[in-house]
Amino acid sequence: MKGIILCGGKGKEMMPISAKTPKSNIILQGIPIVQHIINGLQTTGITEIIVVVSDSGEPIVKYLKKIDSNLKFTIINQMSPGVEGAILSVKDEIKDSHFFLAHGDIIAPSRFYKQLMRTFKSGGDGAIAITLKSSISDFGVIQLDNTGYVSEVIEHPGEDKTDIGNYIGAGAYIFPKSFFKHIKSDSKNSFDKAINELIRSGIIINASIFSEESLWMDLGNPYDLITANRILFSQYFETRISKLANISPSAQIEGPVVIESGVKIEHGAVIKGPVYIGKNVYIGTNSLIRDYTSIEEGCTIGYCVEITRSHFQPYSNIGRLSFVGDSIVGDHTSIKSGVTIINELPDDTYLDIRGSIFNKAGVIIGPDIKIGANGVLEPVSVIEKNTLPGTVIKDQKHKKINQILKTRK
Repeated sequence: MKGIILCGGKGKEMMPISAKTPKSNIILQGIPIVQHIINGLQTTGITEIIVVVSDSGEPIVKYLKKIDSNLKFTIINQMSPGVEGAILSVKDEIKDSHFFLAHGDIIAPSRFYKQLMRTFKSGGDGAIAITLKSSISDFGVIQLDNTGYVSEVIEHPGEDKTDIGNYIGAGAYIFPKSFFKHIKSDSKNSFDKAINELIRSGIIINASIFSEESLWMDLGNPYDLITANRILFSQYFETRISKLANISPSAQIEGPVVIESGVKIEHGAVIKGPVYIGKNVYIGTNSLIRDYTSIEEGCTIGYCVEITRSHFQPYSNIGRLSFVGDSIVGDHTSIKSGVTIINELPDDTYLDIRGSIFNKAGVIIGPDIKIGANGVLEPVSVIEKNTLPGTVIKDQKHKKINQILKTRK
């Protein structure tokens, strides 16, 4: 059985973090999102993987060509828009009776993938991974019959639908080759319609219910990267420090943490896990890095900086005496000295991002941005251009903020 990973999406909903690279190529704890999915597929015994990319997928292609792996990769250019077009692009590559399909923007532990394979092998002609979600409007809702098999998929039902349950499709499927006969590239919601037609044709689709819903995420918003990091951190059971890291004797390391090769941590710095520090990162004197923070390769953290619950893409830097909380920072971005990112939301408000609740939220800063010294960035701001020293940013809200910022009753 071959695996298929769909990486052809433009990632518009992840802007500005995805401004320079496809969503599936965003780095999470040292590797791109697509590699996390590859790792999951590999645990099921799959050895051949087809990766579907769009015309903006060159970074993914370059990555796959340089990795050292026993897997066989085939790169396919997406022939027409949408999930449907991506799936039809691989039709001629599938010779086996079944294929394992995964969307290129999901984060889940390896047991998510292994469970789907076990479910398929236990009976039925196919299987769909499903999980519970409190907010279902952005997902395909899965209906089960009284024997536990999938009976129907309801596409994007809206929040007013309260009688259809909360099981959603979790972005991974095992389908028979006959699925291709039912999917059309020019039909709205053809993917879900094709599943329903497959079921009506007599094909039995088993439901692989992933009960650890807090450990599954599909990335549909930059703030989702914070949740995705938490999922990956849940798999940290011990501290791992490279022998090639240079850590001052006076630095404090409280696990679990991962510190990669080439890292330099100066005197008095405190790393309070769970924390990921990528290759060749520099952590300045007396800095504090804590609580679900991921700092990717090549970043520089200056003197007496505090970072909490944040994600730095590669080769970014932050100057001395700055604070970053609950924020996403794009690659090659420079935050100058004395910058404060406010992560306290207004009283009695919170972010609700498709059921994930954030009681604190900082900012989203795009790639290649320069934030001037002594600036103040207010919560849920999106920074897509350089700022001057001393600038206060307070009106550049996330484009969906009216939908996701809610008031407690």
